[in-house]
Amino acid sequence: MSHTLGPWKVSDPFQNEYGVSVYAGEIPIATGIQAPSRFDIPRKQELEEIRANAHLIAAAPDLLAALKHARIIFSTPSNGVWRVPSEPVLSETMNRVCAAIAHAEGRP
Repeated sequence: MSHTLGPWKVSDPFQNEYGVSVYAGEIPIATGIQAPSRFDIPRKQELEEIRANAHLIAAAPDLLAALKHARIIFSTPSNGVWRVPSEPVLSETMNRVCAAIAHAEGRP
């Protein structure tokens, strides 16, 4: 099983009346993302939660790719000893992980 390839992007929240959506190019991945119906939080906080949920969904391909890359880099050989990557490889791996986390948090 495979998923729609990224990058996935969050739509403008005012693009439609159904909430925030996530797209892969023109392909809708998740539409009408809403916060749970709660009356105990202000509307501004609810909108922030909706955007945060959408960014987390949109970051899924990046997060998966970063984790797969890290698994390869840090995989254990048959003797059970963790492999320690070289500084450039470790740096690249951490950059990918940090970029995926930033995407999930809606930061550039």
